[in-house]
Amino acid sequence: MDIFFIKAHMLAAMDMLMTNMLIDFLATLFIAVLAFNAGRKYERSKRADNKNEKEWEPKEPTL
Repeated sequence: MDIFFIKAHMLAAMDMLMTNMLIDFLATLFIAVLAFNAGRKYERSKRADNKNEKEWEPKEPTL
């Protein structure tokens, strides 16, 4: 076996590993961005609900 053949296979394996790591990183980043945006949207809706509760006046109980 030639040393260059072994080196080429090592580089190909390393390239595949780096590609997999890059894909994993990008997928994790995408999920983190989605979670962050969902959290911001949730906090904003909670704030809007609190603002509406301050304006809300209770009605007289009817029997």
